[in-house]
Amino acid sequence: MADLAEVTEQIRARVSAAGALAKSYKLDFGDMGKIRIADGAVSNDDGPADCTIHIDFSDFLSLAKGELDPMGAFMSGKMKIDGNPMDALALQPVLKG
Repeated sequence: MADLAEVTEQIRARVSAAGALAKSYKLDFGDMGKIRIADGAVSNDDGPADCTIHIDFSDFLSLAKGELDPMGAFMSGKMKIDGNPMDALALQPVLKG
């Protein structure tokens, strides 16, 4: 299973290839840590973000593998979004592995 450092590096490579996103994002995995995407940079800092996605790290890995449907995760409460949920859709190409 991937750890936070590996996932951060994978997302960093995808953001670098895709270019900077219009909004800033934070993936909040609770005690496992955070990944922040802002101004084309990806870090594990806990800074402000336009859209924060709260999800258990294991659920995030399932989501990234395509084993967990994003809408199903949101509707079931496995994923919570602070900010505009429509903004979270822009992350799909960056998060899918």
